[in-house]
Amino acid sequence: MSRPDQRPKRLKVGTRLTVTVEALDASGLGRGRVDLASGSAPVLVEDGLPGEVGEAVVLYAGRTPVLRLLRRRRTAAERRAQPLCPRWTPRSPCRLMHLCRTAQLEFKRARVRAAFAAHGIEVEVAPVEAPSPPLGWRASATFIVARHKGTVVLGAYRRRTHVVQPMEACPLHEGPITRAALALRTILEAQSLPLANPQPPVASDDACGGPGEPAALLEEARGGPPGSAASGPAADGLKYVAMRASGAGRVAVALLSPSGRLPGADRVAEALRAAVPAVASVSLGHSGPGDVIFGDGALVPLAGEVAIEEVLGGHRFLLTPRLFFQVNRLAAEYLHGRAKAAAGGGCILELYAGVGALTLRLAGEAQRVVAVERVGPAVRAARQAAAEAGLAERVHFIEADAAALFSGDARRLQEALGGRGSAGAAVLNPPRKGCAPAVLDGLARLGVPRIVYVSCNPDTLARDVARLCAAGYGCVRAEPVDLFPESEHVEVLAVLERTGSAASGPA
Repeated sequence: MSRPDQRPKRLKVGTRLTVTVEALDASGLGRGRVDLASGSAPVLVEDGLPGEVGEAVVLYAGRTPVLRLLRRRRTAAERRAQPLCPRWTPRSPCRLMHLCRTAQLEFKRARVRAAFAAHGIEVEVAPVEAPSPPLGWRASATFIVARHKGTVVLGAYRRRTHVVQPMEACPLHEGPITRAALALRTILEAQSLPLANPQPPVASDDACGGPGEPAALLEEARGGPPGSAASGPAADGLKYVAMRASGAGRVAVALLSPSGRLPGADRVAEALRAAVPAVASVSLGHSGPGDVIFGDGALVPLAGEVAIEEVLGGHRFLLTPRLFFQVNRLAAEYLHGRAKAAAGGGCILELYAGVGALTLRLAGEAQRVVAVERVGPAVRAARQAAAEAGLAERVHFIEADAAALFSGDARRLQEALGGRGSAGAAVLNPPRKGCAPAVLDGLARLGVPRIVYVSCNPDTLARDVARLCAAGYGCVRAEPVDLFPESEHVEVLAVLERTGSAASGPA
């Protein structure tokens, strides 16, 4: 047995070992150990649950090897479930589908607790609320477009690869998106539309997320399944398709190419609307560089209007596939209600407001909401929604980057709030990367008595909460919401209250 500070000899792909699974990591992979002649080595285990022991094969031999369980000697039967999708494998995007529903929610609660504990924050984490069913909840989808053996594929990259996995019939998607995706695939095959990257490696099996047999697993681990080499990207070819469905069953579709041009796109748009009456909008736009989906420039309508109508919280919004909007309608309704209850009335400062879905919910009882958002089209959509709801006088929108506002234009924010100390609460809903330090420090200088922080990333949430706690706040509770059923992701609402004296306000 090696000393604790010695690193065991590197494992080789294809080696079979006995593994003991001890826990799940933050991504839902099993975390376990294997005993080697050189010592005990930590490993990650696909399809492994805590307490399971069995034979596994090495798929990736990096700093922390990844193994796949092949045969279990001991199984965690009380936690394991039959996946709801027949194409599921441990490499699918919905990584927790092999866990029973109760175990999924326990995992997500523990995930939030661990994130706070890593930053030394003691807070009561409530049980995870699950407002939506586990399937058919996803109201938006983005597909990579490829061609394999003459067949068009609308898919997504498998984990840790650039192998395209067909995803047209994913059961997480709402029905209108699935019907539109399947029809579009047939139309693209019939009309031979040019593709930006027509022949990337495409999965040759039907499993969602990866093959299941050991031989196929090892083949993919060593470089992917056989197929034509990827050709150079064509600027005028279709690269991505983005779809958004409304609660009324209407669908907006965006066709994206690197140049923003796509020969034959008009014919495809008309054919899609004829085949699927629920498709209310088809538009054309630029894809971004590399793997960035949306590039610069507005979407150009090909058939119908660019936007579709969505109703959330009793308010009407006009959405395009490009604008951010929560993907789970039922869970978003619940989450916004909890945020509204936590924020209370008075004057509320909202940062990262998006198209105003939470803004208008807050404005229902608040005296005034000052909403900050940097994306111009989102601000325009939010203003229109506020006007239609009769709330324009109670909501003041600022089109600006939140960090830049606190760093260089704090007086503009103070004037909108009516003077320092006039905001009774601040509501934050940043992207996964969290808030810039300038935003957190600026809030502390304002001395806002309560902060309601909504996040889809427990790690960056805990990091930002720790910074706010150091500036005089205390985290009083955390409420996880299962906005992304069957996956390892979780949304969290954290409530902070001022416990120390506020620093001097911005100059």
